[in-house]
Amino acid sequence: MTMYQPLHETTAVQQLHTWLGDFGFNDTDPDGLEVTPPIKGVSDYHQIPDRLREWLLGLRLLRGVPLTHLVPDPALLPPESIRFFHVDPTWTDRLVDGALSTAGAGTSDFTFAIDGLMLIRNGLDSDLEQIVEDQAVDVAWQAGKDPMTGMLIRSELVRRWPDLVVRARKKKGDSMGTMAILRKEPISRDVMIALFAGSPSQVEVREPDVAIRFGVERVKVNGKPTDDLRINLRGFEGTFVADPAGNPVDVDVGWRKKSRRVLNIFKLASDIKTNGDWKPGKIDREPGARDIAINLEQLPYVQVFTTDEPESEGSKPADSFVSIQGKPAIALQNGRYVHIDRIAARRASPASAERGE
Repeated sequence: MTMYQPLHETTAVQQLHTWLGDFGFNDTDPDGLEVTPPIKGVSDYHQIPDRLREWLLGLRLLRGVPLTHLVPDPALLPPESIRFFHVDPTWTDRLVDGALSTAGAGTSDFTFAIDGLMLIRNGLDSDLEQIVEDQAVDVAWQAGKDPMTGMLIRSELVRRWPDLVVRARKKKGDSMGTMAILRKEPISRDVMIALFAGSPSQVEVREPDVAIRFGVERVKVNGKPTDDLRINLRGFEGTFVADPAGNPVDVDVGWRKKSRRVLNIFKLASDIKTNGDWKPGKIDREPGARDIAINLEQLPYVQVFTTDEPESEGSKPADSFVSIQGKPAIALQNGRYVHIDRIAARRASPASAERGE
């Protein structure tokens, strides 16, 4: 395969000649020569290489876009932070248009420009919808009509676990339906991007399943950890035990020899039998190594972000920002700032109220 493939298998002049050759001419018309255009359009003569199509699809998913174009100032994405955003489809369309405009060198190329761009956009929309369909999610999504959203994570977690698990859900009645993840990957040492097919009501970020960990939790007093240890009790089948009110049952894990940090496993086994589901006639044995391991297993940590607020109600009012030169502004690094008084005025305008902003 050559390093650079042409956009079309034939030149624009050859395509135009083929298209004109498909016209029908009939001189039997009483008013003169009748010209019948071909059934096919100009765009039907395009043949886009697969590698180019994949690259253009990546542009629609913001691949190759410099991070400075997504986050113009580091203060907008400080360390150990997460930001959610909407993707403007017009902006990504302009990315594709700009990439293809480099090939428009002559009159014949411009003949195919509009028709060809529509063909390419429709093809990329189909590819995005295929990604959603392949994931077999609960929430349907149509490219170009339904929104595309995303999030940026800047954290040490990205460096430690580049395979962080991200799940998105959307509220459907009384339940949550799963949404497709169009893209999820690290884009720098400590920054990860994820794009969602739709606007999620809930996003989960979870540690990947890379190993099995065992441990206990320190008891906190006034927010400070102590030397006392505790676990959430689990039953014989591994499910968490709850009291009649539905709260988890905690048991203290004592020390066998605190100076050497050795746990009292015998006491833990006794507590499991006393507080768990070891009912007479149900389990005819004492808690063993299996049960100790189940209770000491540490599940992957999950951070959940949930919002039920509409976009217009979830934003901060302008007067809650800092005031610089008597105007609300967002403070950036090195003394720089961005005034947002025009945004506030636009939101307060009658036209904005009619649009529901």
